[in-house]
Amino acid sequence: MEHKWENLEFGDSSCAKPDFNDANWKTMNLPVYWENTEAGNFDGLVWFRKKIKIPKTWIGKDLVLELGPVDAMDRSYVNGTLVGRIQKTGFWQQARVYNIPKELVKDSVLIIAAAVIIVKALDPGGGGGIWGNNVNMNIHPTISSKGANHDSSGNDNNGSISLKGD
Repeated sequence: MEHKWENLEFGDSSCAKPDFNDANWKTMNLPVYWENTEAGNFDGLVWFRKKIKIPKTWIGKDLVLELGPVDAMDRSYVNGTLVGRIQKTGFWQQARVYNIPKELVKDSVLIIAAAVIIVKALDPGGGGGIWGNNVNMNIHPTISSKGANHDSSGNDNNGSISLKGD
């Protein structure tokens, strides 16, 4: 019975593409249980998307995506590529920490020094959403990539970029 959630498809895979037009989507400030928003008492599937700018010194480096807990299941994408997922029940309190391979962190015509982060959250019952403490929602270089990492102005870009907000 546990396997019923694995590889569940809704015909919505285009939402993971970096060039997907989400202009008409509503925004939600994260972290939050979506029951505490205008979505109200809802059990089902929600896509979250966020476009962020990363320092140019991070291009070509392995990064880490930290989302905090996702209630209840997720598939998380960066630039249209799946970087992590939990598709089993019982992991609603587990923080999501996924590695982003350097091959996905590249300068391109479509997205320059930016990453589109897409999270598909499935909640079959109870509270749902990306929740927890907003200090746990970040993207940053991996430890091995943090060495001397300065931009052309000499600013240190070793820190992390917060993903909180809408």
